[in-house]
Amino acid sequence: MYIMKPEFSTRLLWLCVLMLLLIQTRCSLNKEHITIIDPHGNEVMEYGVDELSKILGEHFNVTTSDKPNPAEWNIVLKTDSTMVPFSFSVEQSKENKYKSIYLSGHDETCVLHAVYTMLERMGYTFDLTGIRKPDNPSIQKLSGYSKIIKPVVKRRGIRQHINFVMDISSYPLDEAKEYIRNLARLRMNYITFHSYPGQWFSYKYKGTEHLAGNFFYGEQDVVPKDTTLKKLIRNDSIYCIPAIEPYWNDLQKRSQMAIQWLNAVMAEAKRVGLTVNFSYELRVPGIDYAKTTCDAILKEYPLIDGIEFITEEDARNYLDQIKNDVNCVKELKGYLRERNIQISTGVYITSAKELKEGFDYLRSIAPPDLHLTVLPAHGARTVAKYLSKIPFTADDINRTMVYSWIQMDGMMYLQQNPVEGIRLLIDNNLKINHNKPLYGICWNHWQNYENRTATRYASEAMIEGPIPPLSFYNSLAKRLGIADPATYARAMSKLDETDNYCRENIVTIGFCPKLWWYKKPGLSHYGTQRYHKDKLLSAIARYTETKNELHKCIAGTKNESSKRDLEFLENRIECSILYLKAFAVMADLHPLFKNNPEPVLSKQDSSLIVQKSIIALNYEKEYLKTYSKFVLDRGCEGTIVSFYHVPFQILKNIIIKYGNRKGTIAVPDIQSDEPPEPAN
Repeated sequence: MYIMKPEFSTRLLWLCVLMLLLIQTRCSLNKEHITIIDPHGNEVMEYGVDELSKILGEHFNVTTSDKPNPAEWNIVLKTDSTMVPFSFSVEQSKENKYKSIYLSGHDETCVLHAVYTMLERMGYTFDLTGIRKPDNPSIQKLSGYSKIIKPVVKRRGIRQHINFVMDISSYPLDEAKEYIRNLARLRMNYITFHSYPGQWFSYKYKGTEHLAGNFFYGEQDVVPKDTTLKKLIRNDSIYCIPAIEPYWNDLQKRSQMAIQWLNAVMAEAKRVGLTVNFSYELRVPGIDYAKTTCDAILKEYPLIDGIEFITEEDARNYLDQIKNDVNCVKELKGYLRERNIQISTGVYITSAKELKEGFDYLRSIAPPDLHLTVLPAHGARTVAKYLSKIPFTADDINRTMVYSWIQMDGMMYLQQNPVEGIRLLIDNNLKINHNKPLYGICWNHWQNYENRTATRYASEAMIEGPIPPLSFYNSLAKRLGIADPATYARAMSKLDETDNYCRENIVTIGFCPKLWWYKKPGLSHYGTQRYHKDKLLSAIARYTETKNELHKCIAGTKNESSKRDLEFLENRIECSILYLKAFAVMADLHPLFKNNPEPVLSKQDSSLIVQKSIIALNYEKEYLKTYSKFVLDRGCEGTIVSFYHVPFQILKNIIIKYGNRKGTIAVPDIQSDEPPEPAN
């Protein structure tokens, strides 16, 4: 055997290192050079420079300077107040001897949107989950390129309820900040944070202290004991923001940390150019309560740009609440304007008749200069339909922030895709407004990875207009290297129609609040008579057909990231099928509970209930096993926790109850608040 001498071995090692350095240097020299002309602007402009440096730095030699270099590409960021508000542009003239690319906007946020427009032109793709980088981004694609963009929606963003375990209210701070950055990359400029009582602000009123930190309506969710699931969750015992868990039982500390967390998220939103609106409900009528809570919110969240009073969801006394909100706005308007805070008021009413009455009343008593908000239905297509029944006018459109849905919480455990509903809302309102830009739209959603495609569509459609969904899917498939774009487009359209079918026929089947399930008698949610077996089987067939179409795209997709995304979506559709199968099995028991939620049952009937529940439970075990194969973000962890403690646990309770089995029936938490059931 030949044994290499030590000195030769050392020389060979140094030779290899030298060769690697030479290769790296040569690659670096071969990279095109880009100079970013640093505008030395505010934090939004500096963030834009930072984004360009980081994103382009992997493929180009990037430097910053105060002066352009005539021998290389230069990127110039500049604000131009003469431009139309909310507009931005990317311009590169072939005649320009400095090869300069001008990224301009009406203000700093608009300049940032020009940054992302340029990067998209080069081949980068942005969505709710991050940056998809091309193998070979081309700055040459900008040669001679010139485009001025006037978005069809001025204020474009997200409405975060921050109220369920699968949304960002359970995220570690750095991941919540990345979510905010991804909104900016989608060229959004607005975010509303809605807080229910006890969740995100604290105050003292009439001698009583009200603390924040009662996450998820005060619900306490423990990490599942199942060892396979437990290792997927980044908490030891209590599911919440990980940094807060060690202080869970210190209510004062938990309250302070909740406020600090949201403050830090808001600071990131401001850094990336988002307008920050804080929304809540005046649960106590009168100016004293409004003034007390406003003062507390302004003190705790000094970065906010706006405060919004909105009626409680589908409140019976909605007219009284509207009157109180408007009266309080009139009292506080001057006080808040001194602090540069925009105040608005709105309605959250999801039945057509009451919506018309409520919005008509709000419109009639609100001062002409007051900005309004409206959340008019559950589900994206229904929002578009119900607004037309008010009817929504051009005057309304020009001062009203519309809240709609990327994800409907009544179907949280099902895969959704409401693109057509998003298109309809924008299209309808543009027609009413004679194709003039709309005041604003913000979209509700909870999970991130599951809603990445619909969110990207919303971001594009709010800028370019109501893009035909098939065109959007085809274009996106080509960008991402998805095989057979036409089949992909067909599959996504089928998913949209399936989503709408479920919204129309089984709308609350995936509603996730724990107390809402536990307080129902008999079979709980599984005994709901409106979930007819034929509707469930039809939904299963639709999801199955969608999955089969989508599967055709997977084998031919070479891009690994895109292939994973398709496999993720297929996985979530399979989970939806398993969930619906559990309900279809339980639907066989509906006749036993038709006339009484707590009937006197024979031994044979009780045995049948147990048999069916065991079959349904096995489907839900498979749901958890299947879902757990793709835990790609914190929201996936939250969904596992929620599913384990809600539909899964309810079936176990039913088996114990009707089978006289050993075991402890889980009982609901004492909650600080509770959301109402979505309207049918």
